[in-house]
Amino acid sequence: MNSHFLFRKLVLLSFAIYVVYFFLSDFHQHIYSSDEMELLAWNGLGATLGSVVAFPYVLGVAYTIITMGLFFYKAWARTGFMLIVIINGFSAVFAGISVSGGWDSMLGYFLAIIDGFLLAMVYLTPLVAEFEDA
Repeated sequence: MNSHFLFRKLVLLSFAIYVVYFFLSDFHQHIYSSDEMELLAWNGLGATLGSVVAFPYVLGVAYTIITMGLFFYKAWARTGFMLIVIINGFSAVFAGISVSGGWDSMLGYFLAIIDGFLLAMVYLTPLVAEFEDA
């Protein structure tokens, strides 16, 4: 399989999963029972970033822009993607208690795997040349 084809498909798949993951909490009441919803309400307890309501939206806009840059092999997007993955990981420390349902966990798991694979592709494969030439 062509590495360019695989890379672009993974970028699109990663973005699609991210969008579903981002908006999934809006549908929790349709997916989970009232008992499960009570447990999910504990998510974020003790968060130090809890008052920064714009943080997820800023991260979402940045992720969207960086995804477009990756798709078109922009050098800034490669660096931005690495930074956003790192920021996302470290932000968990400030997010308080983490409670998630099965769907959220599954999407987060696959997103982490695909993002790791994308990082490896943009830094450790011949695709590096595409970003350096852009």
